[in-house]
Amino acid sequence: MHQEIQYCMTSDGVRLAYSVIGKGTPIVRASHWLSHLEYDLKYPLFRHLILGLAHRHSVIRYDTRGIGLSQRQVTEISFERWVGDLECVVDALSLQRFMLFGLSQGASISIQYAVRHPERVSHLIIYGGFARGFLHRDDVDHEKQKLELSRALVRQGWGSDKEAYRQWFTSQFIPEAPPTRAGVSTRPSTLARMLHRFPVWSRLSG
Repeated sequence: MHQEIQYCMTSDGVRLAYSVIGKGTPIVRASHWLSHLEYDLKYPLFRHLILGLAHRHSVIRYDTRGIGLSQRQVTEISFERWVGDLECVVDALSLQRFMLFGLSQGASISIQYAVRHPERVSHLIIYGGFARGFLHRDDVDHEKQKLELSRALVRQGWGSDKEAYRQWFTSQFIPEAPPTRAGVSTRPSTLARMLHRFPVWSRLSG
C-alpha cells in the first residue's frame, strides 16, 4: 500500500511526520518506542499489523519528537509533550472521532489522551503496556543499574560502526534479528534521554 508522508507543527515548534494508509474508519496508533514510518512497513515486526489494519481502516501513524522522520533535535522530551504530539497529529487531520491504539510506550499516552478527550475516542485499544515503569517497581536499585547500563551502551555505541552495540539492543526485542536489521531511527543523545524518561513517568496505578 502507498503511504504519503505529511508534516505538522507542535505548539513548541517541533516538526512531526505522520501518514495515513488504507481506507475506512480511522484508527490512530500512538507513537511508541523507536517507531519509523518507512521502516515499520519494510520490516516484519509491525508490517503485518499495519497492513492488516489498513485493509479495513484508515491507519494514522506518526513518529513522535526526536525519532523516525520527525524532527530529531528537540529541546524537551517528556510525557506531557508526547501526549501533545498525539493531540497535534489528530488536530492536523481534523479527526472528530476515532479508534485509538496504544502499543507499549503508546499505551500510557493513549490512556491520557482518552481521559482528556473522551468525546473523540470511540474505542481504546491497549496492547503490551504496563501500569508501572521500571523505577516504580519493587526492586528499584536493580532496575536503576540496568537502566544506567543501557544508557551507557547507547551513549558509547549507538550510531557507531560497531554492530555489537546495536545488536545488543535490538536482540532484546527481536532475538533472531540479523545485524542489518538493527537500524538507527534516532540520535544516540535522544535515545539516552528517552531511556531516562520512559521508565520514570510511567506509573498509572499503585
